[in-house]
Amino acid sequence: MDLRGLSPSDRELAEQIILRCISDRVFFFEEILKVQLEDWQREVLVSLDNGEKAVSIRSAVGVGKTMLVSGLA
Repeated sequence: MDLRGLSPSDRELAEQIILRCISDRVFFFEEILKVQLEDWQREVLVSLDNGEKAVSIRSAVGVGKTMLVSGLA
């Protein structure tokens, strides 16, 4: 993302938001993508933020697995 066109204060704010999105996936989904997460989706994202490398999700069709993965892409 090219931040050069922003004022110094806007650039600093944008950099803070980007860094928060990198370290806090729940923030990214809820505040940037405006997704209303289910509790299990929030747990998966927190697990990934805490260093988990793989998460197994066993569920039925249509519960939000694909949306969760696409948001992580």
